[in-house]
Amino acid sequence: MGPDRITGDGLNVYVTDNGIRKISFAASSQLFSLSLNGGMNWATAFAAGPLTEGYARFQAAAGNLNPNGIAALSYRPNGVLVSGTSIQAPNLIQSGRIYNEITGAVRTAIAIENPNSSDATISFYFTDQDGVNFGSGMTTIGPNQQIAAFLNESPFNGSAAAQTFTFTSSVPIGVVAVRGFINERSDFLMTALPVAPVGALSSGPIVLPQFATGGGWTTQILLVNPTDESINGAVGMDGNFTFYSIAPRSAAKVRSNLAGSLRTGNVTVVPVTTWPGVIPLPVVSSVFTFVSGGVTVTESGIIAAGAGQSFRIFAELDSSRVMQTGIAIANADSSTATVQFELFDLAGQSTGYSGSTTLAPNGHLAVYLNELPGFQKLPASFRGVLHVSSNKPIATVGARSFYNERGDFLISTIPALADTAVTSGDLLFPHLVTGGGSSTEFILMSAGSASSGTLSFRSQSGTDLPVLPSP
Repeated sequence: MGPDRITGDGLNVYVTDNGIRKISFAASSQLFSLSLNGGMNWATAFAAGPLTEGYARFQAAAGNLNPNGIAALSYRPNGVLVSGTSIQAPNLIQSGRIYNEITGAVRTAIAIENPNSSDATISFYFTDQDGVNFGSGMTTIGPNQQIAAFLNESPFNGSAAAQTFTFTSSVPIGVVAVRGFINERSDFLMTALPVAPVGALSSGPIVLPQFATGGGWTTQILLVNPTDESINGAVGMDGNFTFYSIAPRSAAKVRSNLAGSLRTGNVTVVPVTTWPGVIPLPVVSSVFTFVSGGVTVTESGIIAAGAGQSFRIFAELDSSRVMQTGIAIANADSSTATVQFELFDLAGQSTGYSGSTTLAPNGHLAVYLNELPGFQKLPASFRGVLHVSSNKPIATVGARSFYNERGDFLISTIPALADTAVTSGDLLFPHLVTGGGSSTEFILMSAGSASSGTLSFRSQSGTDLPVLPSP
């Protein structure tokens, strides 16, 4: 009796005693409804107990299209956030190739989800720096099941000689990969890696919209050869070009070597030989690292996603966490680009913040959200969707930057999603982690239409996986 009350909304219980308290319960699904131009995010709690792995699927309601989706993985051991990485929900594939690195401090991990009603038979092999294949094997993933492992672990059992990992599946599967680095404090730092379709050929220069070198920063450019022929070319950073030659099915790494004060810019990868027809280029990604006081405090990177003219970036400001979103843009054209920005709230309503800028041919821009033209008076805390459009092809990426509980500066890139990047069938998130100091945040943004549906969480064996939402 008395003034206290208990109410609910079907997912949470609200208790009004000393203020209003929300009490959440673990659930294996979450309903979503997105307005045109809007977005939503939902995260699992940093729950106590052992690490639990699984996957998630978004199933659109009847008559609805899928939104665009991102899974952001975070690791907070002992109450200190040390790392995070964001992975765009992938399309299903039947073959792929991954940059592989296995050293004392670096390991590569893969997660594979089989969304089919039949077994997925996975054949695989590794390739060394000379293009020699070795370590072939096979594994089976049951219907609606998932596996996740480092590539030096069972069932793959790769070695330090492996430059790439190549797989073929009997049925379409969802695959994501992550590079893990153990730093000088034994923190586990994560960076997403691309899963390259075997035989894929890119034409024209490949552009990454950001690198950083000097002032404690280093950038590594990872190059995977998707073909059965040797390829060669050059990587340009800040006007300095480094040549590469990659054996068939293998990979190479180019590292920035500029000392002194911090310098940033865009990365260009170009071929230096010509084949008949399409000129072969590697699949490109990057890892940039910040070292402070002799400790690698943050690692993140960019996956080359191709130039386009219209993108959406999940945008945040939070003064309480000193957290804000950065944007990097590279003009991929040889003529001046006019780039326009418009900010929407999560309900899809325009906030009134908009602006534009011009980028010189092959020019570069890297700013925080509140430094964009017309965005200088943003509120201290905000969450929404930034629409970026251009009259010329551009490459762009978002980045979350913040200080963690011990004052380290951390940065985690977040993909800029093309307006047209909508998959058919269910939207798949092949890897979910919760417990053991880990959390997974799911970010959904509309892709040209309103959308609603259900996000379901499953264990590696395919059963319902109840997860506790973040407070």
